[in-house]
Amino acid sequence: GAYYRARALVRLQNAQPLLAKADLDQALNLQPDDASALRLRGELYLRRKDVKLAQADFDAALKSSSANAELPVEIGLAYVGAGFYEAGVRQLDGWITAHPKDENLGQAYAARCWARASWGKELDAALADCDAALRRDHNSRVMEFRGLVLYRMGRLDEAILQYGAAVKLQPRSAAALYGRGLAELKKGARDAGDADLAAAKTLSPGIVEEWRRFGLAPDAPAPAKS
Repeated sequence: GAYYRARALVRLQNAQPLLAKADLDQALNLQPDDASALRLRGELYLRRKDVKLAQADFDAALKSSSANAELPVEIGLAYVGAGFYEAGVRQLDGWITAHPKDENLGQAYAARCWARASWGKELDAALADCDAALRRDHNSRVMEFRGLVLYRMGRLDEAILQYGAAVKLQPRSAAALYGRGLAELKKGARDAGDADLAAAKTLSPGIVEEWRRFGLAPDAPAPAKS
């Protein structure tokens, strides 16, 4: 079963989801309680917008690997990545409520901040999540998430500063550069914005389409200040 799961991972990397699904089916025929295979197949179901089958696999994965503190966070992010933002947030809600003193709590707060920032809703709660995550681990990824929350809230000056702090820690972060560039453009700083967007696209050529999925683009309306 583990070998079929390993081949499924390779096929996913090769953009062969149907072959990967067949391998995961076989892996789970041999090892029905393989949490990693269940999670991966659940993610494939989400790509097909089959939420019921995805949820069944996720529930089975959580049942078979209840001690894996990272699994609920991974499942929450899988929902977010497939565009099921509210489901992702609620998945993370349940875990955070049940594990108020867990050593992985900071990662869960960061994941929920990202989920809400991507969704573009519950932004005050998203900001609180990012702040809670940063108190535990002052890292550039959480700064990027926080920058996006501030951008969504229309707090452009603060977003530029937050993205700038992330860039200072990780100068080659395409996400931080792109987010700062969007905020600069909305502020009217066209030269700085264009430079940041160009640098981001050089580092990650697909970033424009990736962000457009979240309704974020240079030609999108400016966010309303909240």
